[in-house]
Amino acid sequence: MTALARLATGTNGYATDPHTRYRSTFLLDELFHELVRGAKPELFIEAGAFEAAASVRVRREVAGARVVAFEANPRNAEHFRGLRDYEALGVDYRQEALAEGADTATMQMVVGSSTRDIKAVEGFNGLLRRTDNAGYLGHVTFEEVVVPATTLNATLNDAKSSALWMDVEGASGIVLAGGNKFLEVCQVAKIEVESEVSWVGQWLDVDVVAALARHKIRPVARDTQGSDQYNLIFVSDALLRRSDVSASLDHHGRRSQRELRRQQSRLRRHPAVRGVGRKIFRRS
Repeated sequence: MTALARLATGTNGYATDPHTRYRSTFLLDELFHELVRGAKPELFIEAGAFEAAASVRVRREVAGARVVAFEANPRNAEHFRGLRDYEALGVDYRQEALAEGADTATMQMVVGSSTRDIKAVEGFNGLLRRTDNAGYLGHVTFEEVVVPATTLNATLNDAKSSALWMDVEGASGIVLAGGNKFLEVCQVAKIEVESEVSWVGQWLDVDVVAALARHKIRPVARDTQGSDQYNLIFVSDALLRRSDVSASLDHHGRRSQRELRRQQSRLRRHPAVRGVGRKIFRRS
């Protein structure tokens, strides 16, 4: 059974062992970079770049690609610019948010926690406000910080093909809302998604899947990062027709099956996933 078929039938799921979770995420990242190398996109965008590790790797592995890394958090951007010469690495590293259309966006920045060091709640920084502002993490306090913003579409310029890595703490809907033209030429995407609401107004996994399906981009694999937060890889229908892509997905499925457990989910029943699964079954 292929990796795509496993996704469609719900074989992928959450693993509680830390080593298993780490390995499943590592294997998914390797699959993503393999697909990007094969697609050779003209433009690669990393949204929520942090240290821009994915961008640096893509710039090294895909000759001629324009690579843009967006890190909206001003503290992160200042820190990592002090550690790396992104210009020398060939990466356009920007302290800027990707959003729907305005030239600024408002970030919710953590300034304190009643029980944890501020670094322990780094994942609470983002364009959306967390829903669980209490409980086991204590009470978290925020300040609103206005940051520069642009859109996926504005970054596209005249590129005829693109790829995307996104980890934006629940704000995938805000980013994708400004990317209809970008998605029309997107070949590969890796997006962190959630199956339960953790941020006010966020898109869940099924919403992200539906949005990309409208542009004929389908989910093909996932990891076991958490019980309600994980990463999905998406591939365009055009790329799925290539034999080397099918071979990569098959190989990933064989490597990762030990790390994945059976799990029923809403995503399994999503029509965009079922449709891709049927195509793979017919080809297998």
